[in-house]
Amino acid sequence: MSARLVSKGGLERIYRCCYLYKERLLRTQHRIIRSSLSEQAAEKVKSWILSLRLNPGERLIVDNLAEKLEISRTPIREGLQKLVSQGLVAYDGKSYSVMTFSQRDIENLFEIRCALETLAARQASERMSEELIDDLWSCYEEFQAQQPEKDIKEALSHDMRYHRIIREGAGNLRLKTMLDTLHNQIWWVIYQIYAGKPDEYKSRLSLPEHLAILKCIAARDGKGAAEAMERHLHRSESDMFLDLSWSES
Repeated sequence: MSARLVSKGGLERIYRCCYLYKERLLRTQHRIIRSSLSEQAAEKVKSWILSLRLNPGERLIVDNLAEKLEISRTPIREGLQKLVSQGLVAYDGKSYSVMTFSQRDIENLFEIRCALETLAARQASERMSEELIDDLWSCYEEFQAQQPEKDIKEALSHDMRYHRIIREGAGNLRLKTMLDTLHNQIWWVIYQIYAGKPDEYKSRLSLPEHLAILKCIAARDGKGAAEAMERHLHRSESDMFLDLSWSES
C-alpha cells in the first residue's frame, strides 16, 4: 500500500496547526503558573497581615514585594487584588496598602457576622451530619482543655474552627462563602486587640456559651441554637469594644 503524498500547502497547514496548538498550550501553562504564583503571593502577604508583621495602613509596594518573594510584578498585583476582594488590602487606583478599620467598620463587620452566624446556627441544627456534630464536640473539648501560650493564636484558631464547623454544617454554600470572606477580617481585628493578652482573650470566650450553642445544635433545636448564637456574639462584641476602648486610651 503506497503512502499518500501530502501537498506543500497541506504540510504548511499541518505545521501551522501544530504551531498554534503549541502556542495555546504554552499560554495555558503560563496562566496556570502565574495563577499559582499569585496564590502564593496572596497567601504570603495575608500571613504577614494576620500576624501583624505588616501594620494597618502600611503601604504595599509591588516592586519591594516582588523582590522579597522573588516573584514577578504581575502575579504580585494579582495576589494583592485577591486580598482586596477579601477586605485585607485597600487599593486607591494607584497604590496598595494594608486595610485599616475604624470603630464603625468593626461594628458593621460584627453586625453582619451576627446576622449570618445566627442563620448558620439555625440551619446547622437542621442539616448538620452526626459526623460533624461529633467534630464540633471534639473541637469544644479541645478548646476547653487548651491552655493559652505566649500569644492568642492557638485559642483564636480553636474559636474560629468551632464557628467554621457550624457554617460547614449549615449546608448553605452561599452562606459559607460569605462567612469565609469575613473570617480573615474577624481574625485580624481580634488579633490586633488581644495580641500578647491570651489569658484576657480566653476569659472573654465564655465556653458555657459555646456549649449552649452546641447542645442546641445536637438537639436539633434551630430556634434555641440561633438565640444562643446571637447572645454569644452580642456579649463577645460588647466585651471586645470595652477592651478596644481600653487599649486605645
